[in-house]
Amino acid sequence: MMPDLNQKSKPSFKDKILREFIRMSWMEIAAWIIIVIGNIVIVGYLIDMYADGFWLFAKTDVEYEITGQFGDFIGGVVGTVFALGGTLMIIMSFKEQTEQNRTDRFEATFFEMIKLHKENVSEMNYTKFDPNTIYKDSCGRPKRGDMWQSNHKKVFRILIDEFKLCYNECKLFIGSDLMNEFVNQTHRDFLMGLVKERNVNIDVNELVMIDVAYSIFFYGLNSEGKDLLEYSFSMKYNEPSYKKLIAFLSQKPKREDEDNWKIWMEIIGNQGESDDDTSKTELIINVAVLSSRIETKTKFAKYYGGQQHRLGHYFRHLYQSFSYLYDQNWMDWDRRYFYGKMLRAQMSTYEQSLLFLNSLASIGRKWEINSDLISGQQKRRNLITSFHLIKNLPGLGIEGITYKKYYPLVAYESNEKEGDFPAA
Repeated sequence: MMPDLNQKSKPSFKDKILREFIRMSWMEIAAWIIIVIGNIVIVGYLIDMYADGFWLFAKTDVEYEITGQFGDFIGGVVGTVFALGGTLMIIMSFKEQTEQNRTDRFEATFFEMIKLHKENVSEMNYTKFDPNTIYKDSCGRPKRGDMWQSNHKKVFRILIDEFKLCYNECKLFIGSDLMNEFVNQTHRDFLMGLVKERNVNIDVNELVMIDVAYSIFFYGLNSEGKDLLEYSFSMKYNEPSYKKLIAFLSQKPKREDEDNWKIWMEIIGNQGESDDDTSKTELIINVAVLSSRIETKTKFAKYYGGQQHRLGHYFRHLYQSFSYLYDQNWMDWDRRYFYGKMLRAQMSTYEQSLLFLNSLASIGRKWEINSDLISGQQKRRNLITSFHLIKNLPGLGIEGITYKKYYPLVAYESNEKEGDFPAA
């Protein structure tokens, strides 16, 4: 039978000793060297005494003058050597105790952060109209469509679906010529500089589209959300373009609002499925038609009501947790990554998907794409790549947004082959 070349052999005794020696600090090595020297001196002195004809354990009477001199030598010379070694051992003991105390304080804080992350997820719920739900009305007749509440981790799947819808509607309305038509010159230069600095194959048009869609999805289109959006967009995008987009999506009602939903579907229908100028013009015209039709009715709930109240605290806490772990420079990287895996293991694939999208939008680029420089170093805190935070995402991307394009150094499970990456 051929030996398994991939199977690791057990380390020999010599390898174990060498590994322990490498692991030891210089103070520990010095202490042991001093202790060994002290023992060698004692043994050498005993041998020399025996050669001179004197032996401590002889059956003759003890000559205390001679043995006293031997005791003075041991206490004065060798004892000093042992005292030095013992002092170093005590210093090492204090150092190890200090290290352990620091580890205990870190773990208490870090595990509390994990606990808070779990609580943030457990408190999430989202009630939304599900057109595929079948129920019976008061007369016992089957009807399709009803409100459905999702809880905990299941909320992230609903949020991902909502982002996908918003992303596709933004693409439908804006069109393909984003850089020339939608983005102002200052922001265009900023994005180009960002791509050049990061030296990655980023599609700037796609990055803009993600930012626009995620911002609408996150802030929402109610009165407060629109104010925040317009303030944010005014610094990056051309006014006529982004205001038309906001006006268009502001007319979309929630699915359970049957009357206004019918108006939306009657006017929007299947128009704008292609990306040509004619379809885009039709959609812009329909914004005015929608406004005139829906404004005659009472105020309605917007389809994109915003997710800031659900995701704002969630992502702030997650970012602070991984930043806190990253900045523990007293700890070697393998240990930090081990703790990072523990926190990453709490995240479902839908949470990782939403983190990926959040990190590409302007409000979340501090995760990596536009992360802060580490104090005193020309190095950025690249949290997503450092901890492989989106490692478990299935497939190649979401809505055509490829994971590897933006984070090529993450060891994705979907790309792993035996021997390519460590299981981490």
